[in-house]
Amino acid sequence: LYQSVVLRTTNLGELPSLKTIKSAAISRCTRLREIELPASVVEIGTAAFAHNPQLNSFIIPEGSQLSILGNNAFNGCNTLTTIDFSTTHLTEIGEQAFNACSQLNDVKLPSSVEYIGDEAFMYTAINNIDWSHLQKLQTIEGSLFYGTGSLKSVTLPMGIEEIKASAFALCNGLSTLSLSYNLTAIGDWAFANCTSLRSITCPSPVVPQ
Repeated sequence: LYQSVVLRTTNLGELPSLKTIKSAAISRCTRLREIELPASVVEIGTAAFAHNPQLNSFIIPEGSQLSILGNNAFNGCNTLTTIDFSTTHLTEIGEQAFNACSQLNDVKLPSSVEYIGDEAFMYTAINNIDWSHLQKLQTIEGSLFYGTGSLKSVTLPMGIEEIKASAFALCNGLSTLSLSYNLTAIGDWAFANCTSLRSITCPSPVVPQ
């Protein structure tokens, strides 16, 4: 279905045995507005739904078995505003998964998440992040929220040990930041040009490197 200019709907939700959606399977479909994911899907591949400019609804059913979201999975879906993974078993979100989803303002994640790749939420429209429930997540990867100017507040899980380079750079709306107890290192330019930052809370007993 790659690069279809006529596709408007799919019947994915009616395929109860589907386990994997392969790379670029339903990408660059210029008229596609809605996708319903079958509960049976475990893995979404690289760029599986990327660059669908009118995709504004992605439905995930109760009991979803989804575990892996590949690199660039929704890259460039610039009319997608919300997505709710809270009913899934998601453990891994790939690099640039939501990069340039310029209207995406709310992403709900389950407590099972262990890894979120570089630039996953770069240039999105997310307002607030409360990841205090993601106790398996240990690292905030590089440029994770780079250029997300709408981001105002961030609460990280207590298990975060490292914030990598440019993770929140150019988040010029960020005003409050709650770091983690286990934090040991903050990378170069992690909060560069966060011109509205007024409050940082760091409960770690040792100042992070």
